[in-house]
Amino acid sequence: MPMTGPTFAANIFQEFTGAGFIGTDSINLANAIGIGGMAEIVGKAFDTTDGPGTAANPGTGAGVGLTLVVGAIVSLQIQQEIVILTGLPPQPDMISMADAIGDSFETETGLALLASSHSPMFAGPAIITPGSIAVVGADIGDSIESAAPTFVGNDWPDFAGAFGNALADSLLLASGNITVTGVPPGTPVAFPLGPNLISPAGVLA
Repeated sequence: MPMTGPTFAANIFQEFTGAGFIGTDSINLANAIGIGGMAEIVGKAFDTTDGPGTAANPGTGAGVGLTLVVGAIVSLQIQQEIVILTGLPPQPDMISMADAIGDSFETETGLALLASSHSPMFAGPAIITPGSIAVVGADIGDSIESAAPTFVGNDWPDFAGAFGNALADSLLLASGNITVTGVPPGTPVAFPLGPNLISPAGVLA
């Protein structure tokens, strides 16, 4: 199962409920973060560090799950940004909310399907290069904000931005294991005697 906005949202709401963070808008908040956040994450590009492997044909890479995304770190960043925004110390509900988002994000990114192309390595391991996933916190925040059109409070854009920054920053640390497979080069055949059958292959100078 790949990462999706609806599954991320459902996991957040389940975590909200389990922590007792229940309000009239808790489902709307979960949907905004889950669906809005994933809209700016799914499909983003990444770079890989390849090898050691076998060359020299192109290969296709596949893997499952981002590593090094830590829910507790996501939660802590959300808490810190909200404290800066509000000027208030962390409150129990805010901590429960942040923990639910962080834990759900760690779970959801563990489902990520990783697809890549490689050349000239056609067989071997590769890993996602940390820092290469092309996400921007402000863009994720804007998407989260837009996914909750009924949230009209003056502070909502800033809160959405805090969520977006935390998700994006955690992905700056993320990696992922990929297995590269492909077709090996054909077995060389003896070059025939006689005229050069592949002429003109080059030019005498």
